[in-house]
Amino acid sequence: MKKKLTPREKVMIAFLINLIIIFISVKFFILPEINKNKSLLDENKSLTALYHLATNNKGVSDRIKQDYEESKQKMEATISQVVGGALTDEELDQYFTAMIIRHGLKPVSLTIEYPKSGENPQQKAYKHIKIANITINTAGNFENLIQMISEIDNIQYLTVLNTNSKIVSDSFEHSIKIQTVILAGE
Repeated sequence: MKKKLTPREKVMIAFLINLIIIFISVKFFILPEINKNKSLLDENKSLTALYHLATNNKGVSDRIKQDYEESKQKMEATISQVVGGALTDEELDQYFTAMIIRHGLKPVSLTIEYPKSGENPQQKAYKHIKIANITINTAGNFENLIQMISEIDNIQYLTVLNTNSKIVSDSFEHSIKIQTVILAGE
């Protein structure tokens, strides 16, 4: 025998189902999002406080400025030790020509250029240091070129900017552009 539900019982069951749906929604969807929002707000407050402690009014850390100055002094000292003073163009030429010959390549030409102060804004910050762009043209084996570039990459004050190679009558011609930091002298 089936007993029919009265309209009052139907309303009570519908109300109970709605109450269960609301409880589940609050428990599993709304409360976790509220807690997540609260933790994110707390994290934001702590990070904001940490930022204000670490920076001055301009938003730049005094420690970063100090580290920059220390790095600048270390770089000048390192270059002074490694290079041993101001290098002339002739000394740079001799240095790179010896490197080319040591790697079994044939020196063709070497050009030394000093960028104008407008091209390198950092150049003004150092009184006794200048940047030189050296373009080397050589001929010879490609493997020897790779070995020379590898040696250049391992030297702190040298940077390979670009290389070009082309085949000319059964041999390779290479062009290497290197940037170096050198002491400018007094």
